[in-house]
Amino acid sequence: MSLAAAGIVAGLSLSACGANDDSALQDRVDELEQENSELRDRIDDLQSGATTTAPGAATPVTTGPVVTTSTPVSTTIVTPTTAAAILGTRENPIPLGEPVVSGDWTLTVVAFEPNVDAFVGVMDPNNDPPGDGKVYARLRLHAVYGGREGAGDPGRLQISLVAPSGTAIGSVEPCCEPARDSLTDQAATFPGGAVEGWTYYTVPATELFAGSFLAFDVRGDSDRTPDGLLFFRVT
Repeated sequence: MSLAAAGIVAGLSLSACGANDDSALQDRVDELEQENSELRDRIDDLQSGATTTAPGAATPVTTGPVVTTSTPVSTTIVTPTTAAAILGTRENPIPLGEPVVSGDWTLTVVAFEPNVDAFVGVMDPNNDPPGDGKVYARLRLHAVYGGREGAGDPGRLQISLVAPSGTAIGSVEPCCEPARDSLTDQAATFPGGAVEGWTYYTVPATELFAGSFLAFDVRGDSDRTPDGLLFFRVT
């Protein structure tokens, strides 16, 4: 073979090698672009919470969106102590039948009868009617004297009512003894002694079923309430 022919063959060989290299490089570029595309798809799947199969893994991998949780903070609300929370105030009266110490006496509201017009009429036909739109009512109080000296006078126990509307109602004294069994008619008692009796009132008939009546001693002296007055629920 002549030198010229040999040169032509060598050139053709080099050209063929260059073409093969370019083709291999292009194939590699295509593979990388394919991998990049698959990687982008994988990232999109992870962000959208899709279930995909990881490359090279035989089992599906379930993924989801990232959820940030926080531990709830416990909040304690401190309610200030007020007169309304104290047992024995008007806002929180003592339940019917519960004894409570007030000054030298331990007082218990035993019963409340909201309409005793007929009974008052039987006691004495000359008793005045209760008044326009009113009825007679009565409250029975049990009182134990706890003073250290002398005798306790039940007449000093002046029990008034508070109507549902908030009106204070003082006592009345229909005739006659001893049928009315009044608290103020009871004899004085010494330390440890007890008295019991009724106190009478005239109350608005419209308020009998409008809410609860309360009772309190206008001369009360209790250290458990701000103003010394103890309120009792009677209905």
